[in-house]
Amino acid sequence: SAQWSSIPEAKDIQEINLHYLDGRVAVEILLPLPEEGVNEARNLQTRFSDLAQDNDNISGIEVRFS
Repeated sequence: SAQWSSIPEAKDIQEINLHYLDGRVAVEILLPLPEEGVNEARNLQTRFSDLAQDNDNISGIEVRFS
């Protein structure tokens, strides 16, 4: 969670799933769909995915919305 502390919407994460593959972690998080709509959802996915690029232990971060 410290990895995404710079993203205010991270406080709304409802679920986190970690998948250990080839010595790295694929992260899947569940967030409520933003009121702003699909464009904001895409923006959030990009912001979370960018964080994975800064950490060699994380293969990717997938954001799902409910």
